Amino acid sequence: MALFLKVANLIQYISRSVITGYITAAAIFIIINQIQKVFGFEIILPEGSTFFTVVHLSLFNLVNSHWPTVLVSFITVIIYVGFKRWKPAWPAVALCLLFMAAMTAGVNMTLNHWQISSLVSTLSVVDAASWRPQLPEVSFEWISLLAGSSLVLAFLSILEGASIGKSLAAKAGERLDTNKEMLGMGVANIGCALMQGVPASGSLTRSQLNFESGARTGFSSIFSGVIVALGAFLIGPYTKFIPASALGVLVIAIGLSLINKHVLRVVWNATGSDRLVFIVTFAAALLIRLDFAIILGVGVSVLLFLRKAAQPELVEYTQDMHGQFRPMEKSDVERVPEISIVHVEGDLFFGAAELFRDQMRQACEKPHLKIVILKIAQCTPSGCHQCPRPGGTNPISTQYWQAFIDQ
Repeated sequence: MALFLKVANLIQYISRSVITGYITAAAIFIIINQIQKVFGFEIILPEGSTFFTVVHLSLFNLVNSHWPTVLVSFITVIIYVGFKRWKPAWPAVALCLLFMAAMTAGVNMTLNHWQISSLVSTLSVVDAASWRPQLPEVSFEWISLLAGSSLVLAFLSILEGASIGKSLAAKAGERLDTNKEMLGMGVANIGCALMQGVPASGSLTRSQLNFESGARTGFSSIFSGVIVALGAFLIGPYTKFIPASALGVLVIAIGLSLINKHVLRVVWNATGSDRLVFIVTFAAALLIRLDFAIILGVGVSVLLFLRKAAQPELVEYTQDMHGQFRPMEKSDVERVPEISIVHVEGDLFFGAAELFRDQMRQACEKPHLKIVILKIAQCTPSGCHQCPRPGGTNPISTQYWQAFIDQ
């Protein structure tokens, strides 16, 4: 139904500044949250932790770093950079994980031999055999209880997915069809519900990894899902050998690739409004929460647009010596002070009514003014038939003006 009604078209009103601020802040969050895995310590984050809380706890716990884990992380960096520089076409992420899994197994065996209990942390086993399709329970009492939260969650998922999609589409020089993105996300969430999963949205790291791996069409996501499903069943028990620190290094590398310096420069140097929206979105993401930041960014951009749209500009016209009408300047001497031709530039709606009234009141305070010709219709660049605007072709307006002068 949402696809039929083109609900996702509303996402096009999210400005580039909001998307850039959200993506940049999310990338920084991704990077800082991997620090504890890279250095081998564990921090317990209190509920509602912000970016600065994570940074403070991470820096405070650096003294508790596990040096074998740091060594694994350092070697992962060298191998990944080597692949990206000399063999960019190779699947660097997969090869790094395979190599570091083998190396970590050797490191942990050596630590066990020396009777050192502090081993390099690895991932838990993926037990795909326990997955069972199950229909969700349905209760009419839950509709009123969960309807509001579900709508908010769906809206945030669409915003996040569209932000990620637009960012990657801009890199690829293509256009994102948000309605198809919304349809795919809806189908994915139906599948999650049938497999006891949680609500799904777009993923910055997985989408970026998919893009860097050479994805060209939407089928890449389907292929990726099939490969992940097969991998969960076939090699799920072997994920216990993958070091968490190596995976953390690779996630940091993907997070760094999400920070687009060129887009940041464009947004910052565009307009004051774009800069303000970016700062608000970015700061809210770091100080509060990512989901709240994107809503706040959209709200601020809409308010700035309404503020700009609610300021109609009144332009007064005069007739020059050749009988042509042009905008009046301060140095012009009014030939007929009893007549004022005012053209309203900008949209008139309820938010602009009071400002328009005040501007018109100021325009009508001239002592000898008797007639005000108000032009509020849209004019074409070549002129129109409703007003004596420069280039206009309305002979009646010109004749009445000339007749008044002759009198």
